Amino acid sequence: MRRRFTAVPETCKIQLWLTSAQLSTLKTFVQVTLEDVSPFSWIDFRSGAAANYRLPAGWSSVTQKYDSGDMWIVDLTMELLP
Repeated sequence: MRRRFTAVPETCKIQLWLTSAQLSTLKTFVQVTLEDVSPFSWIDFRSGAAANYRLPAGWSSVTQKYDSGDMWIVDLTMELLP
């Protein structure tokens, strides 16, 4: 048997603690700037090098839970693109 693909996206999850204003900025970035589907550049957290990611389910890839005060716990499910 052979592999059908030589390079596939790698799923990675990160957790952030954001204020309400930061969460609003993230939502605008995902829904307006990325239009829920476009890839974006960020850093690879393991190597520190530039990397391309996408949110496979758009805003649904972002889950948020109220923590306390003005803080939210935000989980991002992203794909690191080859």
